[in-house]
Amino acid sequence: DAHGALIWPAFMPAPDALIIFCKALELVATTGRPLSDIVDSLPEVHIVRRTVVTPWQHKGAVMRRVASSGLAGRQVLIDGVKFVQDDAWTLVLPRPDEPLCEVWAEGPTEARARALAADCARVVEEAVAGTES
Repeated sequence: DAHGALIWPAFMPAPDALIIFCKALELVATTGRPLSDIVDSLPEVHIVRRTVVTPWQHKGAVMRRVASSGLAGRQVLIDGVKFVQDDAWTLVLPRPDEPLCEVWAEGPTEARARALAADCARVVEEAVAGTES
């Protein structure tokens, strides 16, 4: 998740420190490599988060406009609107407790993640402006 917690849904649908430790040991045992080598071989990941003010009464309309925006990628409609590309993704997530939408973007470089977040935030901002007129 956004805070770095890991889950194994087949075991338990919530973070559990003991299963994470066991999975790390399993990974080391099956690869025969030190954990530090495995971590060093992982690709770089850059995550950018932006917040866009979204009035309560317009959240549904804004999310529908985001879903039909034509942003690049395979669309996933779980918890928000996510656009998945080969090496990156963006997610628009309406905050349930505040009049805001969070825009998350992950990319292989900081510049790519920032560009994706900016594009998606622009779509949300335009959708908000379109619902207020």
